[in-house]
Amino acid sequence: MSESIRLGVYRRLDNRFEGLPDDSPRALELHERRRLALHEALDKQPDLRVMEWGQTDDEEPHEFVELVVAILATPAATAVAKSAFDWLTDQIKDAVGGVVVDGVKGLIKRLLPQQKRQRILDFNVTLPNGTVVTVYPHDDHSEIRLSTTGDSVTIQFDEVP
Repeated sequence: MSESIRLGVYRRLDNRFEGLPDDSPRALELHERRRLALHEALDKQPDLRVMEWGQTDDEEPHEFVELVVAILATPAATAVAKSAFDWLTDQIKDAVGGVVVDGVKGLIKRLLPQQKRQRILDFNVTLPNGTVVTVYPHDDHSEIRLSTTGDSVTIQFDEVP
């Protein structure tokens, strides 16, 4: 049996800083960059399956896409940003099952390199109980924000792949 979570991913918004509209070739290029990053990170993974890609593969640019991901098994943990993952586990382990927690950690592990390479912007994971985990990139660190009903906690961490 698998748990489904929602993964929302923003494309980079460089076109706006360049004075270009959201339907420009530059916006489409950034949309395509995100599409490639998501397929690279999520295709053919043994511990998850993308059930719905949303507008990821659309031929028109979109600022935000939402995917439905089934967590199939527990991914192997890595030492990358281990303290952030430990914190995340401690924060949500009582609210959802271990497979979901490990699945979220696996998604973050796969998507952090895509943020570092500037292929995607913020991304968030919505858990079955409504908890939202959002990962924000910065020049020298990343942030994880955990939002539950009426409460929010944010940590920053420096080690990204």
